[in-house]
Amino acid sequence: MSVKIRSEEDCAFWQSIEDLRYGRAIAEYEERRKKGPPGGKPKRKIFADIPRGKVTPIIFDGGGDLLDMALDGLAGRDDVYLNQNTLVDWRKTALMRSVSKVYIDLDDPEWLYGLSLEEVAKEVLDFCQLVGIPVPSYIIKSGVGLNVVWLHTVVHKTHFPREGEKTTDDWKDTIKALFDLFQKRFLPDPAARDMTRIFRICGSVNSKSGATVHPIFVAGDDDLEPQVYDFERLSDQITMANLFTPPLPHLCIRSQAEIEAKAAAASARRKATEPAKKPKTNKNAEKKNTQKPASKPAATVPETTILPEPSFARAEPLDDIAADQIAEVAKVNDRYAYLLADIYDIIKLRGGVTEGMRDEFLFCVAVCLARGGYRGNSLANEIHRLVPHAAGIDRDEALAFMGAVLARADTSHEGHDVRYHLTNESVRRRLSITDQELVKIDSRTLHKPTWKELTEEEKAADARERKRRQRGQQGAGRSREDLNAAQDDRAATILRHAENGISVRRIAEITGFSKSVVGRTLAAHAARQETPESSPSETVPDVTLIKGSRERGDGVAGDTGFGDHDNSESESRNQGRPDVRHIQTFGTLSREGVDRLLQSIRNRRAA
Repeated sequence: MSVKIRSEEDCAFWQSIEDLRYGRAIAEYEERRKKGPPGGKPKRKIFADIPRGKVTPIIFDGGGDLLDMALDGLAGRDDVYLNQNTLVDWRKTALMRSVSKVYIDLDDPEWLYGLSLEEVAKEVLDFCQLVGIPVPSYIIKSGVGLNVVWLHTVVHKTHFPREGEKTTDDWKDTIKALFDLFQKRFLPDPAARDMTRIFRICGSVNSKSGATVHPIFVAGDDDLEPQVYDFERLSDQITMANLFTPPLPHLCIRSQAEIEAKAAAASARRKATEPAKKPKTNKNAEKKNTQKPASKPAATVPETTILPEPSFARAEPLDDIAADQIAEVAKVNDRYAYLLADIYDIIKLRGGVTEGMRDEFLFCVAVCLARGGYRGNSLANEIHRLVPHAAGIDRDEALAFMGAVLARADTSHEGHDVRYHLTNESVRRRLSITDQELVKIDSRTLHKPTWKELTEEEKAADARERKRRQRGQQGAGRSREDLNAAQDDRAATILRHAENGISVRRIAEITGFSKSVVGRTLAAHAARQETPESSPSETVPDVTLIKGSRERGDGVAGDTGFGDHDNSESESRNQGRPDVRHIQTFGTLSREGVDRLLQSIRNRRAA
């Protein structure tokens, strides 16, 4: 609601309403202080300091008895206005919550069309039936003009609409089409197409004409409950009518010059009667030479992120919020999408945000959203959606507490990421999550230790396992023969380049193999060249040595005579490695090797 303070009586009436509001706000503030951070302290508005004739906003958040008291005292008061759509504060599009009306403002129709206000209202109704759009929900006689309003289902302001959901952008297209449609027959006010429009409230008095504002047409069976249309259907009807309605005979009987002359005269009168606006000054320029720059910028909420608390957040289920956020985060960061899903599952398991977990819950969710690509207005909007589910916190307090998260998300960019990071252990600690809860929700990621939480041994084991899987993937589906053939081809390629005198580095660049692979291949080839292979003619059949018994003379064929030998020294010397006496077959040996082995046996027997 907005008012113009014209007299001392007006000032006293609205100041009494403000004092009651301020008293209740202070009481709520003190209650919050007892439980924790109270948020911003309420401010009291002093109506005596407001220039007479200036439009001043009065906020009734959620209505209540204060609004009823104000409405009861409106009869006969001058210049009281009502916001047509829902805002969180004064008339700024950034502070818009939702829209629920489209409208047309017909200024001074008696002078423009030479008809009475009632006759112009009848022309409006006939025009609606002619072009095929619904009749208005109501038409208000505002003094010297008409406010033509269509009520429709609520359209919320959101940055991430669901599939098929209408947004405020659709609302803007609809009201533009409505304005263009009425221009074919009337002269609507082009300024009355914004979402923040205010119209005079019924029961108040237009100080310019002295007429009381009242409705002259209401659609529906009950004058107290006008007809409300489905926005999607209403939008389609208005858009189609604007496209297919041809130019019609215009009602206006005034020339363009007459209209412009009257508008200029009205502007001059308004400047003479209304209080002058204060000139804008650049406060930052004045403080530039006196204020020292901070060594480190404070974590504050950037100006672009200050948005109103969406009105739909009061009734929006937490499951819907979670589904929207998880779907968006999953497009950017899978891990944080899983983490966000686990957090919401824990909250659902507990039946909501438990006492003492409110701030930690908001922080964890905000960090996940920031890591999932949310920033600026979109991140602030998602925080606002969660406020109704975090008992005991208001919008300003939530923004203040999340200021560091918002600031870091806005200042991060590629190559300079200062956003917060959450490990699974830190989330479990912040939200006091137990192992039993993780089992009940069938945790996606919270039960796993993150890389930073692993010990050095666990990291090494994980690296070995990944390397093992990688080797398996590289050789998957290939036989041993194929792998050997590939290795032979690789060696042949490397040797062919090496024979031409090319360096190891250059061979690696040409073939695409690593320098270590090239070096190992050349070293193995050189070792084979230096070790001559034995001639087949110099080999003898396998020689088998069988350990004899410890009892003298208990040897068998091939007895080495070790039966009475003391093995204690050899056993101690061979401790920790296989006992060579148990190796029965030595394989194919060269003749020189066999001779050395037999001579060793003879020497032991002689000893």
